[in-house]
Formats: sequence, C-alpha cells, structure tokens
Amino acid sequence: MGSIGTISAELFIIIVFALVNLQIQMRIIASIWGKGCSWQQFLDIYDLSGQYRKWMLFDIISNAIIMLGATFAFSSLGLTIPFLSAGIIAIEGMSLMAFPIRFIGAKVAMQNNPNLLDFNGKYKDTCNEYKKLIMVLDEKGLKSYKKSASKLWSELLLLNKRRKEAYLYKEKLEAVKEDVQKLITAYSMDKDDDKRLKAQARLNQIIKQQADIDEFTEQVKDQIVKSENVFMDIRTKLIVGQSDNILPDLSNYTNQVKSLEYTVDALDGEKIDFKN
Repeated sequence: MGSIGTISAELFIIIVFALVNLQIQMRIIASIWGKGCSWQQFLDIYDLSGQYRKWMLFDIISNAIIMLGATFAFSSLGLTIPFLSAGIIAIEGMSLMAFPIRFIGAKVAMQNNPNLLDFNGKYKDTCNEYKKLIMVLDEKGLKSYKKSASKLWSELLLLNKRRKEAYLYKEKLEAVKEDVQKLITAYSMDKDDDKRLKAQARLNQIIKQQADIDEFTEQVKDQIVKSENVFMDIRTKLIVGQSDNILPDLSNYTNQVKSLEYTVDALDGEKIDFKN
C-alpha cells in the first residue's frame, strides 16, 4: 500500500506541478506580451495553443524524469531526505530555468508564426479588433459567441498562411516561366513546331495560374481588411445590447472566408508538375 501511495503522490506532483507552473508562466508572459489579455485569450489571439501543448508535454515528461531520478537516487543511496521533497525542489528549479526561454520563445513565435504573417504589421488593426472583441465576449460570459468568433479568427489565420504559400508558389512559377520562354525561342529557331506549341501551352498555363494566384491573394487581403470592420461591428453591437443577429453574421462571414479556402484548394489542384 505504501508503494502505491508513493506512486500516486508522484503522479500527482508530476501532473499538478506541470499544470500550475506552466499556467503561472503563461499568465506572466500574457501580461507582458499580450498587453491586457488573459493567458487563454493570449493563446487564442496569437495562435500559440500548439506551442502551449508542446510545453505542457515537455513539462510532464521532464517532471516524470526528475521524480523517477529522485526516487532512484534516494532509494539506492539510502539517503534520509524525503525524495518527494527533493523532486519538488528539482521540478521548481527546472521550471525557473525554462521560464526565460519561454518568455523569449513566445515573442519569437508571435512574430514568426506563419499563420500570423502581416497581422503583426499592416493588418495589425484587424488583430487588435479581434482582441477587443474577445475581451468583451469574455467579460459578458458569451461562450457560444466566443467559440464562433474564435473559429472565424482561426480561419482567417489559416487563409493568410495559404495566401503567403500561394505567393511563394507564384515566385517559383516565375522562374519556370523564364525557362519555358527560352525553350519557345529555341524551338522557334529550330523550327520544331510540335515542341514549340507544347511549350507555348505550358507557358499559357503558367500565366493563367499566376493570374489566378494574383486574384486569390487580392481577395484574401480584402477579406482581412473587411474582417477588421466585422469584429468592430460585432463588438459595438454587444456593448449597446444589439446581439440578435451576431451568431448568423459570424457564421455567414466564416463561410465567406472558407469559400476562399476552396479557391486555394482548386489552385493547388492545378499546380504544374515541374518534372514535366
């Protein structure tokens, strides 16, 4: 029974201290980098939930290793100091060492997260309006509204990431287009009409896809700019008590954003096989 009780105590320490220590760290990080956000809002707005889960997994594993190490060391060496106390001290020491790394890491993740591209720059107002909306929703305890708004935000972040990917692909196409144009010139000089026509068809395909990408990226930019007003509109409605049509508005706008996802999926399906 004693060993079972010891194992239960170890598991309790491993899990609880991982949860508590990381939450304390996130509260401090959010208070500085989030500028008024709660730590949950901070994770949502700056798309750090994945990073948070990684840190939590690391803490649980490291706490387990520390407790196992303390158990082995104190039992094998016959030391009289309680190993649970020693394990807790070691866990807290590890947490203190990890905090400055995570403090800087959170800021780096905010600035380099591919989903947040441009929301830290020219579309910063859109991010700020979403932040204000989430804070109002939390203040009023409107969980269903917050869930819908968070879903819309995650779709916008994903869409902006896809916009960047599409733009990079356009640059890749540009290099291929130059090669195809050289081939057309060479085939024209050789009077090889069959190869020239095939190369011309390839060039036309590249030009069309570049135009499609341009149209898509402009639509995404317009959607991001428009979303700033959407978040502002919903927030001001909530403040004055006009909340009747907010959920339908959020749902309709989310569908508009998703429709652009279908557009970029179609572009992916048209991608040229560079091997041919």
